[in-house]
Amino acid sequence: MEFPGKELLAPGQDCPWPRLSPEERVYGKAAQSMGTRAWLVILVMGIGTLVVLGILTKVAVDANPELQAMIRFKSAFAQDWSSDGVEEVQLRKAPQKRGHHLFVTVRESAGSIGAAFDDRVAEYFVSRFKGKPQGTLDIEYQAPAFLGCSGPSSFRKVQVNLGPVRVRVADQEASSRLSSKLAEASLARLLRHERGARELLVELAAERGFDGDWDDLARRIEPEVRAAFLASPYLALRLRIFEDSAAPSPRVPRVEVQFDRGGNELDARGKPIRRDPGAQKR
Repeated sequence: MEFPGKELLAPGQDCPWPRLSPEERVYGKAAQSMGTRAWLVILVMGIGTLVVLGILTKVAVDANPELQAMIRFKSAFAQDWSSDGVEEVQLRKAPQKRGHHLFVTVRESAGSIGAAFDDRVAEYFVSRFKGKPQGTLDIEYQAPAFLGCSGPSSFRKVQVNLGPVRVRVADQEASSRLSSKLAEASLARLLRHERGARELLVELAAERGFDGDWDDLARRIEPEVRAAFLASPYLALRLRIFEDSAAPSPRVPRVEVQFDRGGNELDARGKPIRRDPGAQKR
C-alpha cells in the first residue's frame, strides 16, 4: 500500500497509520456521499424557504391596499425630496387609528426645518398618499445615524391637522382647473383666490379690450368657478373682475358680485336677488 511519507520509514517498517478494510473504505465513501447530499438538501430547503417567504410576502402586500399605498408613498417621497436633503422615509400607522406617523431622516445640509417645511410635507402627503384618509399626520424629523450610534436621533416632532391641508390642496387643484377653463373659453384670467371662514374670494382680469356687460361676464364665470371648487365647496362666492392692463396688481375692480353656493346672485345684505330667468344669460 502506497502512502505519503513512505520513503521516510526504515526498511521493513510498516505504515504507522491504521489500514482500512474494504468494507470500511466503502462505508467511508458512502458517508462522504451522504454528507454531500445532506448539504445539497439543506441548500435546496433554504432556497425553497426564501421563495415561499417571498411569495407569502407578495400575497400579503397584494391583499392590503393600505400597505401598497404606504410603500408607494415612501418610494415617491424619498425620490422627490432628495434635493431637499431627505435621506430616508418611514411611514407607519399611528396608534389608536388616528392617523399616520411619518419619519423623515434629513441631512445637515437641509438647513433649518420649520413650519413652512411642515406645510410642504403635509401638502405632499395629502396630494400623493392614496391610502385611507386620516385626521392627523405626525411628522418626526431625524438626523442620520453615524458609526457607533444605535440609530437616527429625533430633533423635531410636529402634529398636523389634515383637514385644513386638504382644503388648501383642493383649492390649489381647483385654481389650476379654473385657469384652464377660463383660458379655453376666453373669458378672463385668474389672478388669485382666497378662502375665508364663510366666503371664497376670486379675483380675475377680463380679456384685454373687453367692452361688454361686466355683470353679465361675472354671471358667465360663476358656473365655472362653482364647478372647479366642487371638491371644497363654499358658503358664498365673491367675484371681483378687473380690467386687464399692464399693471401687475390692478386695484379697482370693474365689477364685484356675490353668489351663494347654488349660483344665486346675492345683494349687499346677502339676500338672493330675484331676476327674470329670460333676462339672465348663462
